[in-house]
Amino acid sequence: MSKQAFADDIGSLKDVLAIGLAEDVCGIYKILRARYVFRDFSVKTRLLDVALAPEKHAVKKLEQLMKSILEAVNGDERAAADFRSKVKVFCSDGEPAELAAGAICRTRLPALRTVWRCTLHSGQKSLEAAVKSDERVNMLVTELVSRFSDSDGLGSLARAVTNSTKLKFHFTAVQQRDLDSLAELALLASSVSPVVAITRYEV
Repeated sequence: MSKQAFADDIGSLKDVLAIGLAEDVCGIYKILRARYVFRDFSVKTRLLDVALAPEKHAVKKLEQLMKSILEAVNGDERAAADFRSKVKVFCSDGEPAELAAGAICRTRLPALRTVWRCTLHSGQKSLEAAVKSDERVNMLVTELVSRFSDSDGLGSLARAVTNSTKLKFHFTAVQQRDLDSLAELALLASSVSPVVAITRYEV
């Protein structure tokens, strides 16, 4: 089955107009995805590799990238060269080593035109900076969302609700009670006819 998948991918490379690569590190793993754009402008996304994340050095990351591409075409050097010649975009998660790896990729990816930072990571960093700029907001987000659990407590409210079955049950009960109260208020509001003073536009 896997051999056939490799054969199908290698065979389809001749119809590929451009390839975009996206690399991300999730915990101890590196995830590499490729997006193929075909001559008819249809798009196909492939998960090329999931591997233990190497050291955060640009050269090491470049070596791992080349290895992942070679493995993606089942070790076929000619197909790997064809693949590399069609890579136009490289997207990383935004750490300096990630962006540097993309920049020096130009030596191995001759058609590379753009190296950019993942907009999600960029937006996340901007949001974190904005939150930290206000002490009150930072404390609120820490208590509600980001504080880790330890031996002294369950952490933030979001983590505690996720990790504690008992707390999750009580939290759900409170939610339901509040929703019922809102429903009653909505029903009451809909049964009362609003009294509106005549305005000069209605005279």
